[in-house]
Amino acid sequence: MKKIFITISFLLTTIALTAQPNEWSVSGADYEYSMTVSAIVEYEGVNQGSENDFLGAFVGNECRGVAQASYIEANDNYLFFMVIFANEYSGEIIEFKFFNDDNQNILEGFHTLSFADGQNLGTASIPYIVSETEWIAPITHISTNSISLYHNDNNSHLSETFHISNLGGGYLSYQTTLKHGNWCIIETAPQELSANESAPITLQADTENLSPGEYFDTLTIHSERLIHIPVSLTISSVGINAAEQINWSIFPNPAHSNVQIQANSAINILTIIDACGKSLVNLQPGVNIYSIDISNLPQGVYITKIQTKNGIATKKLLIEKSKEEMPTEYVGIFFE
Repeated sequence: MKKIFITISFLLTTIALTAQPNEWSVSGADYEYSMTVSAIVEYEGVNQGSENDFLGAFVGNECRGVAQASYIEANDNYLFFMVIFANEYSGEIIEFKFFNDDNQNILEGFHTLSFADGQNLGTASIPYIVSETEWIAPITHISTNSISLYHNDNNSHLSETFHISNLGGGYLSYQTTLKHGNWCIIETAPQELSANESAPITLQADTENLSPGEYFDTLTIHSERLIHIPVSLTISSVGINAAEQINWSIFPNPAHSNVQIQANSAINILTIIDACGKSLVNLQPGVNIYSIDISNLPQGVYITKIQTKNGIATKKLLIEKSKEEMPTEYVGIFFE
């Protein structure tokens, strides 16, 4: 795989070498290790880059990587997609130089980085920033881990607003999608967040064509990582919210390996649903107190749904695992 990667990288860098300074050339075949950088260039607070500009990576006076500016329409910006080579696995200090084709000037003095084999810095949507200051990667933080909506004759909670924040540096680009999207509406638009900036995201339920029952979806945040948020909607035709009619509990919560579910009437149907809306446990206990071995379920946030003679109700269940634990192959059930 490494030989293929180096060959492709060598071809890309060879093709790109069209108008850069004479000493800006590198042969990937001469090196054992490599890393990639997808970057934009800023100098004295001004974004740099045009069609024939080049970004070079150097160790001392030796060129280790070079890339020509590529216009990315989605970003409305010029990016540099570079492979950097080395014969040491890690630790060499990489210095950047920028060649401006308009005035034939070379800019230096950018913040350096330490080479590490196999590292990939930046993407087309969240690029690494070559500037005079140290680049800090964006970090996505979401103010909720699940969303529960409901509607009945007396009360309703059909929308919820939470916040997305960039706790790191640089710019955080994000998008939101729904797995199904047949009853949920996301009231937000893709945005960019600078360091320490937050923005609201509102989820709205459309119940016009829905019958009484339980509905589930998954909201996914696409940023520097994927974040899945389970969404549930309860529609009841009775005059009192089902959550008020059903007095029930889950203990312990957070749970480790076993949970006990207790209700004020017999639990006819018990369901545990994961963050993607998949039902992992479907049972018909027929008793008020029921215990479940959940040691085979991975760590995460789940929706627990019960149905009794009084209606349907849901609660969040948080499962926590230690690093040493491994899931079993089945769910064991026993009565108390």
